[in-house]
Amino acid sequence: DPATLDWRFDFDGSAAGHSAGNKTLTLGSGPPFTAIYDNAAPTEGELALQHIANLPETAEFVSRKLYKLFISDTEPPPGDPLIAACVADWTANNGQIKRIVDLLLRSPEFQSDTNIRWTMARTPLESVGQMVRGSGGTFLTEGQVQGVRDDLDNELGQQLFRFPSPDGFPGASLEQISTAGTLNRIRFNQKAYSQLDLMGTIYAGTAFYNPIGVLDAFGVDKTSEIAVADWFLLVFFQGNLTPLDTAFAHDFILRDSAGNPTATNFAALLATQPIPDLQEYADRLNSFLAYIQSFEQSQSK
Repeated sequence: DPATLDWRFDFDGSAAGHSAGNKTLTLGSGPPFTAIYDNAAPTEGELALQHIANLPETAEFVSRKLYKLFISDTEPPPGDPLIAACVADWTANNGQIKRIVDLLLRSPEFQSDTNIRWTMARTPLESVGQMVRGSGGTFLTEGQVQGVRDDLDNELGQQLFRFPSPDGFPGASLEQISTAGTLNRIRFNQKAYSQLDLMGTIYAGTAFYNPIGVLDAFGVDKTSEIAVADWFLLVFFQGNLTPLDTAFAHDFILRDSAGNPTATNFAALLATQPIPDLQEYADRLNSFLAYIQSFEQSQSK
């Protein structure tokens, strides 16, 4: 039903379309399942799917797929306690995928184990999504959406909804990362940030980015270069940086748009007297955002 966005698949409930009598379905480690067709009850097909969905084998299969999506390309070993917890939750709550995702995202493996986390590469779509959301991006016109989609198709190599069957765009990191692909991601970020300005100009065919609005929304001190740098480093890398990376980022933001180390500080640029130098502020912030998106970790998740 397009009006309600209800896309559930319905089986044909016509008795004439089914053979009479009970059918036995033997799957997994449980007892055989007998489906009984009844015009007043869910169809045999729905009953069979309900049975399959509740099997422990289904719970483990789905849990492992979600583990590889969110945590690591490496398959967890047999008997992994996190997978066991997912299976138990699935069984106790009738297979609610939302609960399994929540359990995975709250796990120590996702939250703090850097030997497991940050070893996977983002897909091009994930990379673009991170950049747009972290920079306060919005899409106000169809042309802006199409501009990003064209970049995904032509430069980044991920055709939305059109990647060949049967598996779609490769999820494993080694299948999608290449030197050319990584350089194209960096170029995309640099192109996007080169179109920003502090005054909120909307460029035809591009998304509208508002990093200043992000700083304001979260109460970040815009007059402090280090506060601004640390905020965006947290947003984009969540602590997954070496002290040297952080030092490089701090050094970069303290330079002017020409790279000179004796830059006028942010506080002076934003001062109302004599006249705020908004363009220099915007240029330095945009250059900084493009710079940190060139870090190797910017393509990790």
